[in-house]
Amino acid sequence: MRKHYLMIATVMIMCMITGLLGCAELTDNLQTVMAPGGNSEEAGLDGSLPAEEKTSVMGQLEHGPMAENIDANGFFTPLVYDGNEVDFDYYVKASGDAKNVGFLLFVDGIAQPYQIYDPVGDIEVEDNETAGTSQYLHTLQLVKDDEPYRFSFRFEPVTGRQGDSLELTVMSIYYPDFIPDMVERISYGGYHQGLSSSFPLFMSKDAVVNERSSPYRGTVTVSQEAVTDEFLVALGDASMREITADSLAMGIYDHMSYNDQVIYDSFPVADGQEVRINYKISGLPGIEYAITFYVDHHPVASAGAVSFAGTTEAGQVLSIDLMLEGAKLGERSTFYAVAVPRNGDEADIFFDARKTSSVVLYK
Repeated sequence: MRKHYLMIATVMIMCMITGLLGCAELTDNLQTVMAPGGNSEEAGLDGSLPAEEKTSVMGQLEHGPMAENIDANGFFTPLVYDGNEVDFDYYVKASGDAKNVGFLLFVDGIAQPYQIYDPVGDIEVEDNETAGTSQYLHTLQLVKDDEPYRFSFRFEPVTGRQGDSLELTVMSIYYPDFIPDMVERISYGGYHQGLSSSFPLFMSKDAVVNERSSPYRGTVTVSQEAVTDEFLVALGDASMREITADSLAMGIYDHMSYNDQVIYDSFPVADGQEVRINYKISGLPGIEYAITFYVDHHPVASAGAVSFAGTTEAGQVLSIDLMLEGAKLGERSTFYAVAVPRNGDEADIFFDARKTSSVVLYK
C-alpha cells in the first residue's frame, strides 16, 4: 500500500537508559527513537549509557498534510506542477526536544530544494531567516509544545516530464541542529533520526532541469558487485542477526563504510586527506533507488548531479563510492546518506526512504 492516504508521521522520542542506544523501531507511521539523555557524567564519550533500565519521554513529533489536501474518501489529492511553483500545505507539531525539526524533500528520489512559506502564522516559531530562500533543508525551532504550525513547502520540481506521475517524499530529521562537540559527546545517539512519507505529484508540464550545485563536491561512482560472504557477515554484525543469501533477497539492507571502516559515531579527517565513503544497498531485486550524500545537510554534488540512481539486482550489491576531500570540510561536519525508492510501490513489500546514522567528520 503506497502512502497516498492522509499521512500523519508521528515520532515519539524517548530516553531509555540501557546498553543499547541509537536504535529505532518503525511500525507504519509510528517511530520510537532511543535518543540520548542525561548529562555528560551519565553518558560516555561514545554516547553509551549505564545498563540500568529507566525510560522517560523526551518529546513527540507529528507532521502531515493539511486537511485541504484530503478528499472525501480520505485519499490524498495529488499535487500538480503546471509550470508554476508548487505549494504543499503542511503542518508540524511537537513537544520537548522534538521542537527542533528539519525537513528534506525529494522528487522521484532526487534531492529537492524548497522554500518555507507561512500563509497563516498561527503559532509562534523562532525566526527562520532562511525561510524565503531555496535550500535543501530548513530547520524549524518551534516554541510552544503541542501546537500545530501551519506552513507550505514551495518548490519547482527538479525532474519530471509532462504526463509523469511522480512521488514527493518528505523526510523529517529530528534535532538536525545537534552536532557532537567532540569533548563531552562524540556521537549523535538517537538524534537525526529520519521519518518519511510520500505523496503523489502529477507533472502537467516538463520540469526545468538544470545542473545541480552545492558547496560540497566529490567524485561519485556507481557500480554493481557480487554478494560475498564478507558482505553478509558485515550486515549480520550490524543487525545483530544472521543474514543469508536467502534472507537478503526478501528485504532491503544497506551498509556504510569510511575508508573501509564501519563507523557509527565519528571519523577523523586530515586537511590533505581524501576520504572514501562507500554506501552499499542490496536485497529484493528490481528496486530502483536514488542515493544522496549530505554534508551539514547540503547534498554533495558530482558531475552536476546531487542524487545517484541504481537498481538492486539478484545476487548483486549496488555500490556507490564517494571520494570526498577533507580540505572542504569544517572542523566538525555532519555526514549521512539518504536512499529513496523510485519504484517501491511496484514491489509486493512496501519500502520507504531510509537514512543512515549521522557521523561527525572532524579535524
